[in-house]
Amino acid sequence: MHDCSPSATCSSVGQSYECRCNRLYTDGGDLLKRLPGRVCYYSFRSGFFVGCLIILPATIAALALLFYYRRYKASRVWITPSNDASVSMQLVSEQHPIYSS
Repeated sequence: MHDCSPSATCSSVGQSYECRCNRLYTDGGDLLKRLPGRVCYYSFRSGFFVGCLIILPATIAALALLFYYRRYKASRVWITPSNDASVSMQLVSEQHPIYSS
């Protein structure tokens, strides 16, 4: 019978055994003055790093790209009112080229 944590792996070492916390779990034995592998708790460090180093910057970049893309599209759609017909005609012809058959 062993006293390893349910989140630990028990391995036989000669006539004794050794407990080792599973992946993504942290050994809390040092804090509670217990043997290794007896108190294992879920470590959020890996999820924290993935979230902060990969997902968060990708989300910010996607939002910035979306913002600037929409701003670019909005600037191309609006035609400023002008009394000068040549400027308006130039804006329209640049946006929608006229194709002759």
